[in-house]
Formats: sequence, C-alpha cells, structure tokens
Amino acid sequence: LLFAEVHKSDTGIYFCNVTGIGGTDSAPAYIKVKSRLAALWPFIGILAELIILLLTIIIYERHKAAKDKKAAEDFPLLGSQVNAGGDAKASPSHR
Repeated sequence: LLFAEVHKSDTGIYFCNVTGIGGTDSAPAYIKVKSRLAALWPFIGILAELIILLLTIIIYERHKAAKDKKAAEDFPLLGSQVNAGGDAKASPSHR
C-alpha cells in the first residue's frame, strides 16, 4: 500500500480487503501520520541535555576557582617563603 500524499487528518483505521479464489478477507490497520519534525524532537532533547551538562560543569568550575582564590587570599603565605627583603617567593618543589 502506497500513499502519494498524506496529511495529519489522514490518521485513522483503514481496512484492507482481499478477494481471491480462496475467498474474501478483511483486516484493519491503524495508520498514524507523524509530523515532519517528529524525528527532530529526540535531537533537541539530547542537545538540551548537553547544554545543561555544560552549564553545570562551568558553574562548578567557576565556584571551585572562586573558592580556591578565597582560600589563597585568606592564607597568602601558604606555600611561599619570605626572604630577607620581605618579598614572598614560591617555595621550591620537593620530590
């Protein structure tokens, strides 16, 4: 069965009637006409999930950076040494 052109209003129950040497038979079939944009909705959903995930990561990283900056301001000499001139310099790395 081939439909040349369908519209949303064509959705419904259709009956297929067959007549042959062995007799006659009829069977119903439900035909649903989907919108042209029906395949687009899953893509939009996935895109929305990715945007929400990206925003969550960005907000978390900004919050973490602000928290680290505040900790560095609260403890400015942590991890540094003060030389005789009063300047702070980074401590050497030890392995």
